[in-house]
Amino acid sequence: MFDHMRALISSGTCIIVLLCISFYSSSQSKSRIDQLNSELFSQHDKLKDDTVNVWKYYEYAILCSEKEGAWNSDKEPWVCTYGFQMSKRIGYTKGIREYTNVLKKCFRQTEGLPAIIVHTYPDAVSRDTLRLLYQARKQHHGGTVDWYRHAYETYIEMRMFREAGMVRFWNALAFYDSDSFREALQLFEQAGIYSYLADDHHYLLKLALYKGCAYYYLKNYSSALKEFNRAKNECSLLKDSSSQILTLYNRGEVFLAMQNPKQALGDFSEAFSLGRLHGDTCRDISGRIKVARAYYSLKQFSACIQELTKALEEAKMKGDKNGEADALYLLSNALMQSGDKGSAADYLHEFVSLRDSLFTAELSDFMKSREYFWINKLGRQITYQAHIDHERNAFYIQLRKNKFFLWGILILALLLSLIGVLLFRSNRSNKKANEYLRQLDQTRNLFVSIIAHDLRGPLFATDLLLMPAIQKAQQAGHEELAASLKEIRLQNRRRRLLLDNLLSWASIQRGTLKCNLQKVNVAEVFSNAISIYLPEAQETGSIIKTGIVEREDILADPDMMNLIIRNLIDNALKHGDRGLEISSGACVEGPDLRICISDNGPGIDQEVIDRIMNESGMNATGNNNKLGLSLILFFVELQGGKLRIEQLNKGTCISFTMPLYKD
Repeated sequence: MFDHMRALISSGTCIIVLLCISFYSSSQSKSRIDQLNSELFSQHDKLKDDTVNVWKYYEYAILCSEKEGAWNSDKEPWVCTYGFQMSKRIGYTKGIREYTNVLKKCFRQTEGLPAIIVHTYPDAVSRDTLRLLYQARKQHHGGTVDWYRHAYETYIEMRMFREAGMVRFWNALAFYDSDSFREALQLFEQAGIYSYLADDHHYLLKLALYKGCAYYYLKNYSSALKEFNRAKNECSLLKDSSSQILTLYNRGEVFLAMQNPKQALGDFSEAFSLGRLHGDTCRDISGRIKVARAYYSLKQFSACIQELTKALEEAKMKGDKNGEADALYLLSNALMQSGDKGSAADYLHEFVSLRDSLFTAELSDFMKSREYFWINKLGRQITYQAHIDHERNAFYIQLRKNKFFLWGILILALLLSLIGVLLFRSNRSNKKANEYLRQLDQTRNLFVSIIAHDLRGPLFATDLLLMPAIQKAQQAGHEELAASLKEIRLQNRRRRLLLDNLLSWASIQRGTLKCNLQKVNVAEVFSNAISIYLPEAQETGSIIKTGIVEREDILADPDMMNLIIRNLIDNALKHGDRGLEISSGACVEGPDLRICISDNGPGIDQEVIDRIMNESGMNATGNNNKLGLSLILFFVELQGGKLRIEQLNKGTCISFTMPLYKD
């Protein structure tokens, strides 16, 4: 019970501590950046170079990148380089290796695969054009080219080729996004060398696709075709169906640019079928339009019109305005070439309306993005103070909301502490009481053992003195005196048996009793016991019969066996009438020998038998008869036997089994 209550209190205390920690963490999470800024930059010169501070720099830089636009000069993502430089100084390999993941998070580095997008109408305001205006990576990165270069040189020195290829690839993407394709190709080549050394086929696939697109924009179509063929081989090696679809579409655009529409149609059709097979419906609309462009170049206008009609229906259903505009423009041209000028004019009118709305929407999104960007850049110092005030106000509001919750936690903690103190004091009192009872029990057992030992000597000496006294009384003809002396001798022997029982009981209580199993001859044990009680039996006219043969040996403790037989014969003589007949015998039962002792005396009540068989000899108390039978039961079971007490028509039969001795 006490263990259960202690476990309950411990669990409750842990829950309270966790709740307090979680509350504290939630209240302090908004100021985590300020905490790290104070730790890392307030005493920058005294900052210790260790792994903990490396991860603090990395965490700080990632948090800064998530809150871009409201920080001072120390709260920019580029501070992650401090952690990288510290890792180099202390030789922290894990910090150097994880720097690539930190860069990816800090500068929001993406590695999306490139797709060649060609609109059917020449004056389209494409997302490629807006990409140059947004300058997404340059906006977020600023000087990331320099940070990537430093990491690249470190990875080369440490022969970490996979990481070197990765950051060189990101370095090339910065030039690729700004349409500096020649510079990007040089860096792609260097990244490819290290990715090849690292056997990194995923990056080899990306490099082949980006290099193919770069060559395409430079109008070097033969080189672009080689790169896309290499990308297709990497897709087959990696079993990457999604990248293979994109590769086939890009290679088809190269074939169209090389005035080879038949090859382009093959690639477009294969990519479209492969996408449908793998459930990739993202490129269904653009894929149908590419197939239609190939048919248009081959002057197969009916097939072109059929594909464009399906593409137009899917674009309207999915709300793809750019796909709808491409399909409308090319459909109007195909209908014009096939002679259906009326339908061509209708589709062209619909295209013009849709194109104007697309232009307005794209330009509006661009202006909103640029306005937000410049406001953030120009207003950093102003918004920084506003951000601090906002965090402080939010903290105090949260604190006021949770004050009742905190008081409840404190009261519950006090109650649990009070209960714990009370249970502890109660448990300590119980331990003292149990210790006192244990010592008292030991003292009682020791007292019984000492008394039994001290009395045994005088009783044995009295028995020796009575033997010559009885002989002299018989020789002198004093029959009454001889009879009295014999009775004294009989009672003296019974007191000795009682003391032996008490000594055995005390040994059992102290746990010092040992069972010394060895070869025991049953006939010898009975002979010794009968020689002790034969004079008494003769005086009362009783007979002791034995059926034990000398060859019956058992595995038992001789002292315990002697005490068992003495108690059984003594009980029979003590409670039997004159002319009692005691019989003993033995029979083999499998691996055991059953020893039986029966008499024709008054017998034992069944209630007494049940009580003895259900009690343990170690806990027996009371008269000598009960103590003796309890000891017999305990000794028999200790030696591996089983006791059985049976009522006869007249008298009692007590039998027990003992294992036979085997050489």
